Amino acid sequence: MKKLIFGVVISLFAIAPVASAAGLTQQQIDAILGLLRSFGADTTVVANVESALTGKTVPAVPAAWCHTFNTNLRIGDQGGDTEALHKIFNLENIIGANPIHPDSDNFRDTFGEDTASAVVGFQEKYKSEILTPVGLAHGTGYVGPATRKKLNQLYGCGIKVVTPPIACTQEAKLCPDGSYVSRTGPKCEFAACPGQGGNQPPVIGEISGPTGLGVGETGTWTIKASDSEKGNLAYDVCWGDNSCGMLGGFGQAYDGRTRAQSATFQHAYQSVGTYTATFTVTDDSAQTVRSSITVKVGQQNSLPSIKVLSPNGGEQYIQNSSINLVWSQNYYGEYLDAMLYSPVSGNVYSIKVNGSDGKNSFLLPSNWTNILPGQYKITLCDNSKDSPTVPGKPLCDSSDASFSIVVAQ
Repeated sequence: MKKLIFGVVISLFAIAPVASAAGLTQQQIDAILGLLRSFGADTTVVANVESALTGKTVPAVPAAWCHTFNTNLRIGDQGGDTEALHKIFNLENIIGANPIHPDSDNFRDTFGEDTASAVVGFQEKYKSEILTPVGLAHGTGYVGPATRKKLNQLYGCGIKVVTPPIACTQEAKLCPDGSYVSRTGPKCEFAACPGQGGNQPPVIGEISGPTGLGVGETGTWTIKASDSEKGNLAYDVCWGDNSCGMLGGFGQAYDGRTRAQSATFQHAYQSVGTYTATFTVTDDSAQTVRSSITVKVGQQNSLPSIKVLSPNGGEQYIQNSSINLVWSQNYYGEYLDAMLYSPVSGNVYSIKVNGSDGKNSFLLPSNWTNILPGQYKITLCDNSKDSPTVPGKPLCDSSDASFSIVVAQ
């Protein structure tokens, strides 16, 4: 292709004096210049050819800014790709990712929450090309293959081939959930209904954790999610105070059909205020889902407290598996006593845990005859501190409701 362009340019330069003398019309000159542009000739070459054909000096138009995206982007990423992303959002007039200085070309190179919001705006602006083909109704805030394809189509540094738009008939199909989908290119087929076709995004089942903390008090949050394709999940959280965290996928299968995973995060806010912690779960195919929780932060509570967060009711554990114990406390303590309590048999198992950890796990051996299938709760106590509400009793907290221990099948 480059050889062809070069040959055309050389030929035009060779015949330029003859063409000028022959008096080419402006329409003919425009056709020649258009041919050059269609082959991807840069602006300098086009300007030189136009000058040769018309006998006039034509200033070259500066080459347009471009950037090619080769990697996926998410919250926490830094570098030139993120800086270019912010510049594109500025060019697209998408609110959410501003440069460092107003009216400046100095753009931030960190992918933050505002960047994710702007990505959502970009994805929904070009919804028919980014979201609809993969069965999504709303933007995800994650720059994956479909989003990069559109970014590169608009701003990539390669030669752009303009494809005429495909006009599909205006028909609608009713989906099982009551929504409608229309026909879309390139074959004018109906888009997939929500929840049908292709890789599906993960599902967040539960977020547990404190909704109120004192300044400097460490809170523990647990998020549970599942993936219908049974793949691994990655977890991100942005706390609403300009800090974010990331955790790779891990977890256990709660049943044989769906891989249910969980992740635990800890954080301490340093200022009084109301914050929105936003959790993002991403599967192996870059499909994402988000959920948030509001946390009110006030002055540190002067009374010590312990709160069992998990298991807190409704969970199911198999004999010889692990129980993941998660709790929060608003003070520093050396050790706590964790007890497995049965309404039938009383306390059947106990273990000491490090009070500063906020989480622990222990096994349920199948050969322990006193741990039978049934309903249980976890009780967590600090025997070195008195209960602020029950005089003469230690500081304790228990699961809000019972969970199950079952026999392995």
